[in-house]
Amino acid sequence: MSSPDDITLSEFSQTLARYPALLSKYSKDAKEGVTPLPELDRFRYVEAPERFKHGSHTFTTGDILKLVEWKLRHGAYRPGNLKKVATNPDDIVESATKDAFDHYKAHPNEIDIVINKLKDRLRGIGPAIASLILSVHDPEHVTFFSDEVFKWLVNDGEHKPTPKYNVAEFQKVHAAAKALAARLRVNPLQIEKVAFVIIKETEPVLVPKDKPAPSGRGRGRPSKPDSEKRVKPPSGRGRGRPASGIAKPKPAPKPAKEPKVPKAPAAAVEVKTPGKRGRPAKVDAEGSAVATPAATPSSGKKRGRPAKEETSPETDTPNSKKRKASDDAGTPASAGRGRPKKSKA
Repeated sequence: MSSPDDITLSEFSQTLARYPALLSKYSKDAKEGVTPLPELDRFRYVEAPERFKHGSHTFTTGDILKLVEWKLRHGAYRPGNLKKVATNPDDIVESATKDAFDHYKAHPNEIDIVINKLKDRLRGIGPAIASLILSVHDPEHVTFFSDEVFKWLVNDGEHKPTPKYNVAEFQKVHAAAKALAARLRVNPLQIEKVAFVIIKETEPVLVPKDKPAPSGRGRGRPSKPDSEKRVKPPSGRGRGRPASGIAKPKPAPKPAKEPKVPKAPAAAVEVKTPGKRGRPAKVDAEGSAVATPAATPSSGKKRGRPAKEETSPETDTPNSKKRKASDDAGTPASAGRGRPKKSKA
């Protein structure tokens, strides 16, 4: 493999001529609705540089998505980038790219600041995709930070370690590509294609291991012959817990269950005649009811507290006069309320 410092212009041109055949080898039949890789490759290297060169047109989200799709199909496939890039509105894409390109026009040597302006304002854009956008804007001076370019220009053709995709690594790629372009008088687009061919052609091919031929033996560990088997001497004891020497009596058999006797039919319920409520009458020895003697009439005194006598308003007297009138009339002391007064001797 030719190194960037030793490769001649003739070797460079021969390697560049092998790019179309190698691209078709890596191009798979695209599914329905998926853009074929050769069409994306033409957009990346021909259509996009002619259209967006030196800010002649502004970028949209669709343009960046197409470039990102080419990058994923052309190199390591990372599907998460497409979803993130698609969330950028067109006005943000136009504003971020214009700001970055204006700074690049005023300060072309501050390429790290230009990369940061793109990746900081756009979602899903890292240093690698930011360098891709800038290389479309200025294809004569900026090289895309791809895996193959990093491995050939910076990593001496070694496939490991893989790039970390930071701005410092891109600055190394940019400086090495600038030196190679000045020595051979080639452009960055040609350097990208040559690096792709050199790295892909020297990539280790993973050859699947051949399956071992069947041995004809059964699966598992083969059994040992009887001569190699270890014979275990008998222990002389019976299996299980040793007996105590005393025979246990057998349990008596359970008595047979007696058959169930059918229940007698229920007797006729005797209908009771409704009787009188209350305590039953007393019965004498002969069985006849004893009549309860009638209660003697009361002396005319009613039970409970006696009712108050009504007096007309004309005969109302003070309490002292009422007590004196009752004493003169000879009424019992219980007729009045309260405890009776003691009589003076």
